[in-house]
Amino acid sequence: MEPVYLYEYPDWTCFTWDTAATLESLTHAVALQGKLLGRMEQFGFDVRQDTEFHHLTEEIIRSV
Repeated sequence: MEPVYLYEYPDWTCFTWDTAATLESLTHAVALQGKLLGRMEQFGFDVRQDTEFHHLTEEIIRSV
């Protein structure tokens, strides 16, 4: 039977990854994030204020 959860794999603590593939994916994600933030600012969204509000809200939720 195929493992369902990560901890069910025998070597689950021995993480490996392809650095080049990971870097490529992260670079692409950051580029898309920049485009999204730029478009949001065009429409008048205050991205910085909203981001600060989101992080503050997350901190409050975690501390409860």
